Amino acid sequence: LKDMPASVQELFTYNPDKAKQLLSDAGYPTGFKTKIVVSSSGTNVDYVAMIQAYLAKVGVDMQIDPRDSTVYTSIADNRSNDEMIARTTTRICSNRAL
Repeated sequence: LKDMPASVQELFTYNPDKAKQLLSDAGYPTGFKTKIVVSSSGTNVDYVAMIQAYLAKVGVDMQIDPRDSTVYTSIADNRSNDEMIARTTTRICSNRAL
């Protein structure tokens, strides 16, 4: 990242003041409320909670709606949710041959 142009580096820099300005420019000067469905398995809820904390700092009130894996998969696959759906992936890599 350090070898990339400043315009690219800026995309990966935590800047809550700029986020607040972008929200204001988009018509949300005081932020907004939203809800996100997430699978309750593994560390998915913890991961989304970290994102929730970042969003709260810029005025986005995101409610986390954990669902068991079967219900979550049905909602995600059928696109039957009105707001956001968290898609998280955990991959385990191994260098050992089978």
